[in-house]
Amino acid sequence: MLGNPPHPMPIIGILYAGELGSSLGRLLAERGLTVVTTLEGRGPRTAQLCHEAALSVLPSLRDVVERADVVLSTVPPAAAVAVAERYQAIRPTSAPTQIYVDLNAVSPETIRRIGEVLAPAGVDFVDGAIHGLASRLATRGTLYLSGPRSASVGELFGQVPRVRILGDEIGKASTFKMMISGMAKGVVALFVEMAAAARQAEMLDDLLTCYRDAYPEIMALVERMLPTYPQHAARRGDELKEVEQTMIALGLQPCMVHGAQCITTELSRAGLSPRLEAAHDSSIREIIEAFAIRMNH
Repeated sequence: MLGNPPHPMPIIGILYAGELGSSLGRLLAERGLTVVTTLEGRGPRTAQLCHEAALSVLPSLRDVVERADVVLSTVPPAAAVAVAERYQAIRPTSAPTQIYVDLNAVSPETIRRIGEVLAPAGVDFVDGAIHGLASRLATRGTLYLSGPRSASVGELFGQVPRVRILGDEIGKASTFKMMISGMAKGVVALFVEMAAAARQAEMLDDLLTCYRDAYPEIMALVERMLPTYPQHAARRGDELKEVEQTMIALGLQPCMVHGAQCITTELSRAGLSPRLEAAHDSSIREIIEAFAIRMNH
């Protein structure tokens, strides 16, 4: 499948095993593949996620690079280029060909930068994008891939999550991800702003009842995503910056996306407690309260 790899089945390296990386690693391990990662420079939460996903932990990034046939990069957007640079600096130029898959929510411009970083490393580069929450990849997730080796990467996952190949051109998957990301996060941002206005007008309960009756599918999206913002708002703000950059590169002037990015960034600064993820209704109300208080100051 990968051109005479040194192992009967390809070894998959995860950089790094946060929520998304560990979820993907678990799915690959369940298909019988060996999945390796490292806790070098990582914190206790990553260690816990690795343990829960039963991933093989190696001492260092160098060990992962030396052992893996396919490397998946799953980091916050702001770290995507730096991870590629570290990988390129460590990888021996004489090493067998690897596939490097960037699965981060980054713009096509960032993907091009990563491709330039990786060019001296002699790897096959695949542009990838995940649609769906990390906790629901098996049932609701879709993996979008573009690049000449996309089919080889898609075969690793089978049908879990679903795999869609967008062609051989690097940048197609990242562009598609930006359109998906902007829509979902934009809807959540608009909800937050309208709900904050309702809170100020002392009509939040009435508005939530109305929205759930009139827009059940929109509210299903909000109730699925917004409770995760205490942990992920900063990352999603960075993702919306990438969406904005994509639109500008396409010759468009973003308006809604820019506003959504501002709201999401403010949410990341509102002091939201991670405990809010436990209960959807109460957490949504507390998130709106925290956002409204911040905007009043």
